[in-house]
Amino acid sequence: MWISKKKWDALEKRVADLEGQVQSQPIRFSENIKAQLRGSDISSALAEELKKVVVNHLD
Repeated sequence: MWISKKKWDALEKRVADLEGQVQSQPIRFSENIKAQLRGSDISSALAEELKKVVVNHLD
C-alpha cells in the first residue's frame, strides 16, 4: 500500500506525540508490587518491579 509523503509525515508526528504521552505518564505500580510492599522486604519488591519496567521499555 502506498501512502503519500504528507500523510506519512503526519502519521510519524502522531506516533511521536503518542510516544511522548506514554513516556511522560507516571509509572503505576502493579497489584503484585503493592502486595509485596505490604510485606517486609521492600528492596526485593522494588527490584522485581524495576525488572518489569526495563523489560517493557526494551520491547
